[in-house]
Amino acid sequence: MSTERFDCHYCKDSLLGKKYILKEDTQYCTKCYENLFANCCEECSTPIGCNSKDLSYKDRHWHENCFKCAKCSRSLVEKAFAAKDELLLCTECYSHEYSSKCTTCKKTVMPGSRKMEYKGNSWHETCFLCQRCQQPIGTKSFIPKENSYYCVPCFEKQFAYQCCACKKAITTGGVTYQDKPWHRECFTCIGCKRQLAGQRFTSRENYPYCLDCFSNLYAKKCVGCTKPITSLAGAKYVSFEERQWHSECFICMQCSVSLVGRGFLTQRDDILCTDCGREKEKSASFLRQDERSTTESHPNMEENLSIFSSARFFEKRPTGKGKDRSTIECVEWFCSNLYVGLKDGTVQHLSVSSSSSGERPERVREVGRRQMGRGGVVSQLKAVPVLNHLLVLWDGSVTTLNMFSLEPVPGLKKIQNVSVFYVSQPAAHSQPVFVSLFTASTKRRALSIHKVYVDRWESVGHVALPQDPVALAVYETCLCVATTDRYILHDFFAQSTLDLFPHDHAKQNIIVSESGKGEFLLNGPGNLGMFVMKDGVSKRPPVQLPDGVLDAAVYFPYVLALQSQTLYIYSMLDQQLKQTISMQSAKALLATTESVLVVAEREIHWLSQTPLQDQIQGLLRCERADEALTLLDGVQALLPEDSYKNLHRSVICTSGWIKFYREAFLDAKELFIKSGLDPRDIISVYPAMTVISSDFKSQRPAVSNAKDLWRLSRDDWPTFQQYLSFLSHFLRETRGTVQSQICPQDVDTALLKLYLEQGDDENLEQLVSSPNDCVLHVCLPELERHERFFTLGLLYQSQSQHFNAIQTWVRIVDGLCVDSRPGVFPHIVNTLCQLKQKSIIMKFIDWVGVLIFTKRDSDDQSTFAPEEVLTFLANYPAALTLYLEYLVHEMHSKEEKHHTLLATTYITHILQTAQRTPDSDENTEMREKLQQLLWHSSIYNTDTVQAKIKSSALHVEKAILLGRAGQHRAALQILVNQEKDQEAAESYCRRTSAGQGQEFTQQLFLCLLQVYLESNQSVTAVVDLLNNNATTFNLVSVLQVLPTSWSLQLVRHFLCESLRGTVHERRMRGLEKNLAKVESLRHKHAWLFFTDGSDTRKGQTRQKPCMSLLSAAAHGA
Repeated sequence: MSTERFDCHYCKDSLLGKKYILKEDTQYCTKCYENLFANCCEECSTPIGCNSKDLSYKDRHWHENCFKCAKCSRSLVEKAFAAKDELLLCTECYSHEYSSKCTTCKKTVMPGSRKMEYKGNSWHETCFLCQRCQQPIGTKSFIPKENSYYCVPCFEKQFAYQCCACKKAITTGGVTYQDKPWHRECFTCIGCKRQLAGQRFTSRENYPYCLDCFSNLYAKKCVGCTKPITSLAGAKYVSFEERQWHSECFICMQCSVSLVGRGFLTQRDDILCTDCGREKEKSASFLRQDERSTTESHPNMEENLSIFSSARFFEKRPTGKGKDRSTIECVEWFCSNLYVGLKDGTVQHLSVSSSSSGERPERVREVGRRQMGRGGVVSQLKAVPVLNHLLVLWDGSVTTLNMFSLEPVPGLKKIQNVSVFYVSQPAAHSQPVFVSLFTASTKRRALSIHKVYVDRWESVGHVALPQDPVALAVYETCLCVATTDRYILHDFFAQSTLDLFPHDHAKQNIIVSESGKGEFLLNGPGNLGMFVMKDGVSKRPPVQLPDGVLDAAVYFPYVLALQSQTLYIYSMLDQQLKQTISMQSAKALLATTESVLVVAEREIHWLSQTPLQDQIQGLLRCERADEALTLLDGVQALLPEDSYKNLHRSVICTSGWIKFYREAFLDAKELFIKSGLDPRDIISVYPAMTVISSDFKSQRPAVSNAKDLWRLSRDDWPTFQQYLSFLSHFLRETRGTVQSQICPQDVDTALLKLYLEQGDDENLEQLVSSPNDCVLHVCLPELERHERFFTLGLLYQSQSQHFNAIQTWVRIVDGLCVDSRPGVFPHIVNTLCQLKQKSIIMKFIDWVGVLIFTKRDSDDQSTFAPEEVLTFLANYPAALTLYLEYLVHEMHSKEEKHHTLLATTYITHILQTAQRTPDSDENTEMREKLQQLLWHSSIYNTDTVQAKIKSSALHVEKAILLGRAGQHRAALQILVNQEKDQEAAESYCRRTSAGQGQEFTQQLFLCLLQVYLESNQSVTAVVDLLNNNATTFNLVSVLQVLPTSWSLQLVRHFLCESLRGTVHERRMRGLEKNLAKVESLRHKHAWLFFTDGSDTRKGQTRQKPCMSLLSAAAHGA
């Protein structure tokens, strides 16, 4: 027998009986292992033997005794430490030397603990808190603000803008619209929900629309191509008699020639050129010719809608023969003083007297005249009332004259080489008073700025320009200058310049005019009248000026553009041409506070504006409600508040009527509601819709497209149905609002008629079922005519006429009124049950019956107390029975009187019915009810009930009463001997013993057996009793009472079943007992196992009794 050697793998020495070390399934002696594999200690540089602990950190090894702090030499074994520059330090030394301080608590952040750092600052994790909620931020996102730090939710709640659409915070990439913040994804078109951020869009009623939706929804439609007309891209269009065309679509219907800028004729809806129109003149009647219609013309430029009226108030007559050089070049106006500059160098001072109405000048009187020199033209005049100066630009120089004497002002020398000048408003609260004068030089590209005092000039500075200045206007520190090729803005205070846009000086006249505070009107490319603010932003759409415009002026809200032969008047609000006025040799415009002066070569015309209210009323008369509303909103600041509100209401209302008769019902409804239209105005136009209010006076405006709805109802019923539907929607939406509070009866009565006419049953019943103001004598015939008698009852009920309401419904149930409405009788019952008026209820009690009381709310005892009802129903046995059943079974009454009375009522009914039909189903059902009451109720008075049935044949009921008194033998004797119903006797025993113990049950059945034996019942009946209840009887007690004459064969079946039941019961009790023991032992075993899990043998021995008991239990079963 050989033994395998067990040697060191390296030195081959035997390892038997020696310590050894396994490495990769190879054994080594301790000496070889230390030489070959032991790690070298970092501290003492000696190998770490097998008997020493090897402590390692990042591939470095130490003896247990050598693993120390490099500073304090304390052992680091099983302690927290830190490394710094390959040195190991204890936490105290590391924190003292290197750890940072917490910014909040100023304590050291210990190594090994979590440290939060941000921008060179450090915090403990528990010290880095949100400034608002004071919760640790940890590794969550945060936002710094003013040396504080906030978690993202708190920052959003406290600082971030909230999107006005979704109400959530805007963290990145928001947009602003109407000074409100939006998410980019929330700022969408109100129509198609497309994002508008970064896209072109427009708005209507403060709602944003993309260009496509706006064009489809609101833009005017071209009559020619039916496509939207939009001016968003600067497209031109033609408008005539509330119809619009694209410029390219405005053509003759006959020959297709373009009619833009040409005269045209109309024939019904067709537009014809003059040639085609004349050819058809013999066969058709034509409307008036409008020779002045142009691309920008507006319809209906009748005289009664003129915006400005023109009157010539000054004429310069020729002087002598030969060439007359005394033509008018320029004018200036101040407070009834007119200054006229002539071509021959003369300045005239005229005094103008106005008419008694103050609208137009009546007399012109020359006050003075001054000849500036032999040659040269007076090209510009400017009055400076605060200084009593008149600045005159004559022959390239600015001269100062006294406004009244026209004498030169001493001390104010001429300013030479000036092509154009501009005078700003006087400086507020400055002493001495001065104005600023801006002059454009003819010799250099610059503007000079002077301060003009009463007696001297003062040069302030110069503004260099890239090109020669041609025209200028000034607002505060902002210069708007037109040079030879472009318009620029220059702020001489901030020394900043902004290029606006170029112009073609050779092809168009340069216009620079102040149009408002900080706003300038410029003649831009393509003759576009551009409105530019002092910051370079345009806040108004441009106006398309005519070709060859000479001058332009703003008289809010209009822009006046002058050609030599025609004056064009445009609206600044909708950019449409409103009026044209013929002129002769016109050259300039001057807008004053009172009017506009039109300067021609030898004439001056006075333009008076029609009062704004009259303009708006005129537009309404011509049914141009949209224009009237645009004008009204634009000039709101110029009108008294009351006037504005009244005009606004009138405009909106008129627009609504126009839309109404055009069958644009949705728009009409919105306009009627917005204008606060009196509902009676709209009700009164419908046939069969009479206005009930006697004090009503219609305020309906007259519109040309009004329709006769009475005739429409006869000739075009489908269209009239649409009008009815509109009225229904309008009245339903305004019902209950302030708008209809002045006439609630008219509104509700009209709605009822409309619902009847339209067959709207749902809304009709909703109207009459709720509080309403329908006028009964008007609605009653309508409801009867439509055979809506149930609805009529609801109307009576809503107006507290409960008797009439119920009487109407009763007539429906009785067949006296025809109404197909189902469920009328239950509705009557519910109504009566909810009523509090006894007088009304009592009138219908014979018709409805006891349901009035049984369906009433159980908590309502104030109207009818139970005792009161019982007294009333005493003469109605059937109703009394139903009400008592309701009290006992549904209301669960605990009153003895109610239970006793119900039992005696049952008995009375049974006895009375038995005399007529003893075996009727009704009698059988009533006896079952009585028996159930006697069995289940314990509240009735047994003596009273017994007295009631004492002399009757109600044996079962007598037995139940005896049983309730504990007289079970007497009860069984009645059932066996008098009722002769063995099944009833057995049922009595089972029912009486239910819930009792086994002994009571055995005694009761034994008593029944004895009654059987005493009453000489047949042996078969006794045997059947025993056999049917073998397990119920006590075997010993039965054997004691059985007659001795009975044979064993007779009771064999009973004995077998009784013994089997007894044995089975005994075994089951034993099994239950053993199972309980098993469960107890299992609990004990589990407790022992958890208290000492190592003692497995003990657990095994404790399982044996369990197994034996289980076996015993199974064997016993």
